[in-house]
Amino acid sequence: MPKNRFLKYVAGGFASIAIASNVFFNVNCASTLQRPSSLEKKINQTPREKYAVLISAESEPRHVYNLNWAYQTLSELGYFDKNMYVFDDSSANSNIFIRYALTTKKNILKLLNNLSKEIDSNDIFFLYVTGHGYIEPNNDDNLLSNNKIEDRISYIEMKFGEYLYSTELKEYLANIQPEVGICLFDQCHSGGFAELIGGENYVAISACKKDESSQDNGFPIAFFTSFKKKLSSEIRIGDSNSDGRVSIYEAFIHAKVKDIYSLNGRYHPQLKSILNSDKIFLDGKK
Repeated sequence: MPKNRFLKYVAGGFASIAIASNVFFNVNCASTLQRPSSLEKKINQTPREKYAVLISAESEPRHVYNLNWAYQTLSELGYFDKNMYVFDDSSANSNIFIRYALTTKKNILKLLNNLSKEIDSNDIFFLYVTGHGYIEPNNDDNLLSNNKIEDRISYIEMKFGEYLYSTELKEYLANIQPEVGICLFDQCHSGGFAELIGGENYVAISACKKDESSQDNGFPIAFFTSFKKKLSSEIRIGDSNSDGRVSIYEAFIHAKVKDIYSLNGRYHPQLKSILNSDKIFLDGKK
């Protein structure tokens, strides 16, 4: 697929975009009904696609590095360029990925809307957000009602002074229903995103709690490094149970203990989901 595919997603003229026919499983409604066992077999033969959306609105070197490291890791785990979409506002000349579009809410919404038509219940969806995060202020300082922390909303800074709120992102993701969605947030107050989005078929990880500030990029780098192979070995760094694979839970624990600020209790990484994250794998294999 041409590399300008994503530009078509976020530019005008969406009517001209065609969704690849091999992504969906077409069923002729007029055909004879299949027995459940036959249908199950056919579903199991449907190719599993892996999709990733990487978002940063910052040009600071650490955020550029975060995206590069994430993109490289996903490529090594079998994610194809045609299914990876990057929002990156840095001016750095990256040789790893193409900077597809400016990090605006409008562009992100257009992409997610189109992916909702392409991603199905057999697929894996990974979302990574890095940047500067905030939380709504406590109105007590203004002699107004004292907002409890659970009532205050986390948000992240976008391009042109825009802000993307955790409630908005949850709404954006509502129509994307993969078999498993995996979300990683490393910005300050990112726990507010994990709290809202983790659940049902989504696993959400944050570098810190909703009322905490994260520091540097130790947590996300350690998370992605856990999937790397050890020097001169086939063993992956985060494979704590030596089964040859790294689960999302193993990657989370590896990042948690390798990040110095997490280790000394400055902030507390969060993993939110009703799923068993020790049985979920970023490579998409079952």
